[in-house]
Amino acid sequence: MSAPPKASPALIADTTVHDLGPRAIPGKVGSGFSSGIASEQRAGGDPWRVFIHVPSGPAPEAGWPVLYMTDDNAVIGTAVDAMRAQAFYPLGTNVGWGVIVAIGYPVAGAYDPLRRSWDLGPPPGKTYPPFYEGTSEVRTGGAGDFLAFIEEELKPWVASRTRIDDKRQALYGHSFGGLFALYALFTRPLSFRTFIAASPAIYWEDRAIDRFLEAFDGCPQWPDGGRDPVGRRVRDGQARAIPGRRGGRGKAPPAEKADTHR
Repeated sequence: MSAPPKASPALIADTTVHDLGPRAIPGKVGSGFSSGIASEQRAGGDPWRVFIHVPSGPAPEAGWPVLYMTDDNAVIGTAVDAMRAQAFYPLGTNVGWGVIVAIGYPVAGAYDPLRRSWDLGPPPGKTYPPFYEGTSEVRTGGAGDFLAFIEEELKPWVASRTRIDDKRQALYGHSFGGLFALYALFTRPLSFRTFIAASPAIYWEDRAIDRFLEAFDGCPQWPDGGRDPVGRRVRDGQARAIPGRRGGRGKAPPAEKADTHR
């Protein structure tokens, strides 16, 4: 009887993974990024796990477009394989090659619900009972800090690794990540050229996202002041029409029934 074939890990093509910590809090020891799976926690906070996919071919003269994604542990394999399957046929698929940067946490599962709740929840946020007995309370409201990390620390780090087209950067998030994408659009409209909010949980915390929309006046560099991209109806299982736009406020599930695991 022949020996069974030797097993080896299945890797994501042209993709590396890094544990990146935020810069140290002023007055504390340590600074800068920590990179590598075995990296220790930095003084600035717990590290994020970042997957970065860079196509194997030469970069375009203007640099690679970049897609930033939340929930990397859950999405990176699908995202990379979808691009690899479709980018060879751009005329038929409308998909081209680019860099994918997915941001998550150093956990074995698809999500770290505790940290995800904090990072993706718009401020001011609230405090909720623990997900599991004996664990920490659940806090939301850290989206501003998370967006600052992406803008001020992660983007320069990505640009140091490969040639990037600064004018072609997109942010994608689903559910709670979609809510974060809307928060990024309303508070830093110049941070990305494209914002993709898939099934955003806009009902969260009694529609706290509404106050950021009300203060949002579009982006002066977009046609028509940026109103049209927000004016389109957002509808599916979680989202309802954005208030103050075509379709009205709509009806949303009560916040107390929301699930921050999503």
